[in-house]
Amino acid sequence: MFFEALIDNEAGEEFHRNHGQLGYALKDRAAGEEAKEGLNRAYEELSKAIELRDQQGVQGFLMYEFNHALCAIKLGKEPEVIQHDLQAAAGVQSIWEKFEESEIIVAWAKQNQYHS
Repeated sequence: MFFEALIDNEAGEEFHRNHGQLGYALKDRAAGEEAKEGLNRAYEELSKAIELRDQQGVQGFLMYEFNHALCAIKLGKEPEVIQHDLQAAAGVQSIWEKFEESEIIVAWAKQNQYHS
């Protein structure tokens, strides 16, 4: 996969966007028997993208948290982890609209009595 090649070197540990794009690609193609493995890898790559972005003091790129939350919900992660992601990204109107449109997030929020 193209994005894996971008992070498969020392410089790959420097650029959050590369990890973010790989996370998106893995999340979007996770299906069938390998879905859980793909979602786990997507979750890890998005975690790395968030970590690198925060270490570098970069603002924005909150779609990482949106997609991180989607992966976390599908993987059955702790509600606190998911809430953290949702709260981080909820301040951006365009992302908030995506929350409201996402059946997965809406169902999870109802089930967990989450209101931001």
